[in-house]
Amino acid sequence: MRTCRCWQGRDSAGCSNTSARPATRYAGINYLSTLAYQAPYFALPVIVLVNVDSTINSSFYVAWGIVAIAFYVPSAIGQALLAEGGKDGAQLRSQLRLALALAVALGVGEPADLDASNVSIQLRPSYVLVAKSLISDEADIGFFLAETFDELSEVVRKQLRVLVRSQIYVISHVFLMHPRVASKFDAFRNALLAMDKDVKGQMALEDVGISKWETVEQEDVEFMIDLMVALTA
Repeated sequence: MRTCRCWQGRDSAGCSNTSARPATRYAGINYLSTLAYQAPYFALPVIVLVNVDSTINSSFYVAWGIVAIAFYVPSAIGQALLAEGGKDGAQLRSQLRLALALAVALGVGEPADLDASNVSIQLRPSYVLVAKSLISDEADIGFFLAETFDELSEVVRKQLRVLVRSQIYVISHVFLMHPRVASKFDAFRNALLAMDKDVKGQMALEDVGISKWETVEQEDVEFMIDLMVALTA
């Protein structure tokens, strides 16, 4: 929310009426909406307390407290987005996408207490070997492209359990060119964009598992870089 600056003609509150009233109205609506969406959250422990014995309630309360901490992260990200996105000149689109991606990523990792200190990353040359490592207990968690996982045999998929499946579409492969070959940029871009319209081009795209090339804005590339830096920090 913008700072309320006071000049001549102050009222008793210290700010002019024209600036204080919108801020007060905004704060009041925000307060009421916060109470409304948090009401079920605060009512749940009371409902449990009334309907179960003390032993079950104590177990519930411990779990509820842990989950409350985990869900505080996306809430805090939302508040940060509200503050930053309301500034003049804010890039709301990219900030919104970054906030959503961080909320999902942190919401998955934090409840499991996973970080760089207790995670060992192992690389496999194919997704089939990733599945094999999971089935043979050589690894606890594996990452697949959604379409690659769907292409595994039913026998293999039945031995695996999906924890999280996302379709955020904020990170993708990007073809970059060095400034030294900037003079050939247009020719390369046009050739890549036309590959899906040519038989040989379609065969080449199929070999690398993509359907076509698309143009991206510099803002989208910068957003992907910022997101990957944030997730690996």
